[in-house]
Amino acid sequence: MSEADLLDARIWPVFAIALGLLGMSFTLGGKPERWGICVLIFMLIAQGMIVSFFTGGIYFSDIDPASLTADVVGLAGFTVILCNARRLWPIAAFALQLLAVLGHFLQSISEMVAYTYVTFKSYPTMSIVIIVAIAALAHQWRLRAKGEDPDWVPYTEYAKFRRIARDLQEL
Repeated sequence: MSEADLLDARIWPVFAIALGLLGMSFTLGGKPERWGICVLIFMLIAQGMIVSFFTGGIYFSDIDPASLTADVVGLAGFTVILCNARRLWPIAAFALQLLAVLGHFLQSISEMVAYTYVTFKSYPTMSIVIIVAIAALAHQWRLRAKGEDPDWVPYTEYAKFRRIARDLQEL
């Protein structure tokens, strides 16, 4: 994101809505939703640090290294959440983040139009903000309906799968 983008008045309402959704999700969500918000914030910090320290201006005819790094960090974070959370939303977050990472590689081999590249690298992450907000509301609904909503897959479940895999190998 360049300095000219930050000065554009049309982008501030989007940031305000995203910040409001993240705040609501952090207060209403369970631990997986909070970890998802932490991944999104870490992506923003990583991108800001790389832009300010290591890159010059961003030209959308080339790969944006700061955004690529942030998207790879997000992909790794959502992969960890996907493997451990008892939620469905991390599947969608992982898929959208993978789409963002693939958009960078597509730009490197095909010279996409600038608007297409910006769409590939920005909209999936903004969609994840909305998904996490919906997941936080669903967490509250499950708490009211059932009285509980387990956050993480217990280690005993992994142990069962390992035991089954070991038994299958012995056959």
